[in-house]
Amino acid sequence: MSWTPPPPEVIRQTAESVLARPEFRLGETGGMDNQFMLQLLEWIGAILGPFLEWFGVLASISPLLAWLITGTLFVLLVLLVAHIAYSLAAAARGPRRGRLRQGGTQAPRTAEEWEQRAAELAREGEHTAAGRCLVQAGLLRLALTRPRRPRPGATSREYLRLFRRTAALEPLRRLVETVEWRWYAGGLCTATDYEGCLRDYQAIRQWAEEMSGAQQP
Repeated sequence: MSWTPPPPEVIRQTAESVLARPEFRLGETGGMDNQFMLQLLEWIGAILGPFLEWFGVLASISPLLAWLITGTLFVLLVLLVAHIAYSLAAAARGPRRGRLRQGGTQAPRTAEEWEQRAAELAREGEHTAAGRCLVQAGLLRLALTRPRRPRPGATSREYLRLFRRTAALEPLRRLVETVEWRWYAGGLCTATDYEGCLRDYQAIRQWAEEMSGAQQP
């Protein structure tokens, strides 16, 4: 049994008869609202019209195949919408940046406190936030090696320029690039990424401690 979609004019007349009912008359703005609804229905009809015509032709040939293809397309549409919703929610939430602070308290101040916070976050599986904590700890330790401390709020890129002629450059570059790439790309660091960040941070810490010891009288 074939199925033929109604022509656009029938759809329009049906919509007009529905919108002409008293419950759709909302005062002076009702006319404008009705026009908008009619325009919206026309747009929907223009979008769905070709598909309905194709479905009608296919249903006349093989109803089972028509419904099978339609069901498959519907499932794909649901999956696409779910993926878009999940991506938007993940982007809005971000890699849980608020977890850098514990319980809403003040952020760590010393390198040791940042190290401790990184370890806590890593145990909780928050490897991206843990990596950022290691970056903060590394920058603080590097700042202590300079007679003239970097300005407050100096970025990691500025530290890379300040320490470009030292052995700390490469581990700092790898640490910063790993964390920043994941952070700004909206991705998440894995446990393997964090282990690499931890090794680079330990190399920075060792170099900073050696430099601080050499500067002591």
